[in-house]
Amino acid sequence: AILDALGDPNNRKVVWRASSQVGKSLILILFLLGIIKYMPAPTMLAMDTIQKAGEFYKNRVGGIVQANPEILDLVSSTVAKNARNKIPKNFPGGRIHLAGATNASSLSSHPVKYAVGDEIGRWKRSASKEGDPVQLLDARLETYRGSELMYLCSTPTVLGFCKITEDFDLGTQEFWNFKCIDCEEHFKPTWDLVTYNDDLSEVGIFCPHCGSVHDDQRRVQAAQAGKFVAENPNGHY
Repeated sequence: AILDALGDPNNRKVVWRASSQVGKSLILILFLLGIIKYMPAPTMLAMDTIQKAGEFYKNRVGGIVQANPEILDLVSSTVAKNARNKIPKNFPGGRIHLAGATNASSLSSHPVKYAVGDEIGRWKRSASKEGDPVQLLDARLETYRGSELMYLCSTPTVLGFCKITEDFDLGTQEFWNFKCIDCEEHFKPTWDLVTYNDDLSEVGIFCPHCGSVHDDQRRVQAAQAGKFVAENPNGHY
């Protein structure tokens, strides 16, 4: 569903607030590879430091590039043969620019069509003395305004001081809803819907519409059949 949102040409900003170890890095990698192959354009990958962005691109993105002949041919076509043991950032139609939230010059150096901010909850509130690094990243999209796409993702941090929550709250606030196996209504899984006995041998989640209890197997089925539901459909993005 996140990749569907990133591939929707009508979207200008996608914000994913999610827990740890749910595939945020994989989605980011797939998005970058999709840009290289299907919608090439200048792109900026920003993390809390430019060193981390470089390590992520080299070790995580680079490994998949090396294992994918079609993508490797695209990026390798832009460099000299004696440099092909490296993972180039250029590709026909674009380039991956790396930036760090603490390095204002890296965030202000290139106009791009796609901007990716990873784990922005860890970012400092100001890049040197230049202001909010997310706003600096957004400013790089100005040349392509009207066709640009910004993707922000992060695990939430401290409520009231969490950048990803601030951006998420300005959007449509879409939450994954389960589809009840029995009545087929959708519902948001929350702790107050969890039911269990004293020894925790029976644990489930019940549907608030019909009261049907979903044990672990039925819960997985309900989750797989679910969909995102907007709680703020009139959000800015």
